[in-house]
Amino acid sequence: MNFDLKKLTLPQDFQNMPGAKKLWTNIPVRKPNKTEFFRVLGDNEYTAQMAIIELKAENETYLIHPELYPDLGEFIAPVQVCVAMTRMGSLMIWCPKLPQERRNPWHDTAMHAAELATSKWICMRANMHAGCYEILEATGKLPEPEFPTEDLTFTRMIEIAFRDFYVDNLDHPLVRRLSGQV
Repeated sequence: MNFDLKKLTLPQDFQNMPGAKKLWTNIPVRKPNKTEFFRVLGDNEYTAQMAIIELKAENETYLIHPELYPDLGEFIAPVQVCVAMTRMGSLMIWCPKLPQERRNPWHDTAMHAAELATSKWICMRANMHAGCYEILEATGKLPEPEFPTEDLTFTRMIEIAFRDFYVDNLDHPLVRRLSGQV
């Protein structure tokens, strides 16, 4: 058998081949990792300030309904919910924490990276000695990301991303766990 690898290799736009349309069934909620260059969708209709509860040990992020802020205030973190895409085309919801009265260089540099990523390919790496993220800009001429805004509204992206992680009542299992009921 003689393999011609050039003929077997998928084209870059294989996801857009005729006869198939990507169905968005999962959008992870996560921070871009240290090896990923990413962009943030700069359209104001695709970002919002919200509140989350982050369980780092479980790697879970919950979106909190505003009516529960008074009851969960000690657990919630105010964030800027962003739509981001990696260089490899992976869509994600990223929630950098908003600046607070008491400044936090980690939060400040993550927000700065999110702002820069609306127009540049950015990579973010922890610098433990400096106590903040280092922000790197890609030096190559990379193509613009193709966000699926024709297929998905911001509301739909949030629904998909937080489908099983939306807290809208005090009887939610997360609230019961945080209050020691289970």
